[in-house]
Amino acid sequence: MKKILVLFAATIILISGLTTRASDYSTELPVKIVLFPIHESVLSGQVNSVLIKFLFKAGESFKKGDIIAKLDSSRYLQFKEQSESEYSESLKTLEYFNHVLKGNMELFKKGMQGEQEVAKNRLDVERAAAGVRKAKAKLKLSEIDFDACSIKAPYSGRFVQKLINEYEFVRTGQALCSIIEDEQLLAVMNLPEKMLNKVKIGQQLKVKLDQNGKTIVGKIFTIAADLDYSSHTFEVKAIVQNKAHSLKAGMTGILLK
Repeated sequence: MKKILVLFAATIILISGLTTRASDYSTELPVKIVLFPIHESVLSGQVNSVLIKFLFKAGESFKKGDIIAKLDSSRYLQFKEQSESEYSESLKTLEYFNHVLKGNMELFKKGMQGEQEVAKNRLDVERAAAGVRKAKAKLKLSEIDFDACSIKAPYSGRFVQKLINEYEFVRTGQALCSIIEDEQLLAVMNLPEKMLNKVKIGQQLKVKLDQNGKTIVGKIFTIAADLDYSSHTFEVKAIVQNKAHSLKAGMTGILLK
């Protein structure tokens, strides 16, 4: 009986030792990283119109402010020109009533004009001024709608895919295409919990890419606030500069010590 107990205890110790060594080994396995775009966006239409064309194809790069897609703007151009005309007319009307008020004020001072007429002139000026503000607001809205027919890039990046075909009708808020910003990439990795106190924001990390064997450098951007209890790891994201566009989102690699 004693031999059995001793053998059982020795077996437990052996299994415990193997488990410990396996656990230690798992935390030493190469840390895998994946490159993600720092921004991913779906551009949508802001007005109802027909999509005329996309100016970029899948994979092509663009700069911030470049026109990505054009919608038919003929209808909104007419509204804009009409609003410009109304605004110009409202300014002339205000100018006229100000001139009338000024003349009647001079006559009033000389006793040649009644107070009631002057009060009416002031009301005319106030109404004309309100008309100018209304026309100006209408013009601004028409300019916004007209400009919205040119879908512009919010940042420098790369065209991913079309989500609608050219010459199809676009409704306000409808998705047109997807883009990514890849002048900077995020190297995302999960580090073992024992490294929690060994990394900090701004720290440099080196990664060897699987695709070409090159080594890239990134700076830690974010560190997860909590641990993954199942894997005993925590997520870290590092920013990698990619102004030459030599790297692509989706590339993988191994963290170098």
